[in-house]
Amino acid sequence: MVEGILKPSMLMTYRRGELAVNPDTRQLIRLESEMIKIRGKGLKSTCLFLNEEENVCLIYEKRPLECRILKCWDTEPVRNLFLKDLLTRIDLIPPGTILFNLVQKYEEAFPVEMIFEISQDIHAGHDSPADEPHMLADNDASFRAEIMKALGISADELLFFLGRPVSTLLEGFQEVKIGAKGEK
Repeated sequence: MVEGILKPSMLMTYRRGELAVNPDTRQLIRLESEMIKIRGKGLKSTCLFLNEEENVCLIYEKRPLECRILKCWDTEPVRNLFLKDLLTRIDLIPPGTILFNLVQKYEEAFPVEMIFEISQDIHAGHDSPADEPHMLADNDASFRAEIMKALGISADELLFFLGRPVSTLLEGFQEVKIGAKGEK
């Protein structure tokens, strides 16, 4: 992280297989690799570090690479960075630590591909246990609550360590029909 400026609570992980908007095509795609981004403010995509009143960046001198090359009048350099040379949680969380092991356990318990398949089955009207998505979302919420309590980690920090909650992924996958290769 940039000299301690970016903390886990300021970041969000989009796991491999999640949905994201390709800034070039504006199409919804499934990610082929993990992507870590600076969180927006609340539900907005406005940068967490933008002082909207004064229209200035709060970390300008120590801003990340993506921000350094961003020019509002010419977004091509930033678009060219999309999905290239990405940092992952494995790059940032020391192997063998409790958090590293928890991330691995979470990935095994709540794989994005399984969440995607459940959503697509529901969307297609296939038979599946009606409570399966709810049980999965409840199990995820319990897992997150246990981690927050045991380790004193905030919900905001979990967006970096574990990515978006299962309930959010289920909603997103059900809202749109996505092909197996990521086409809308």
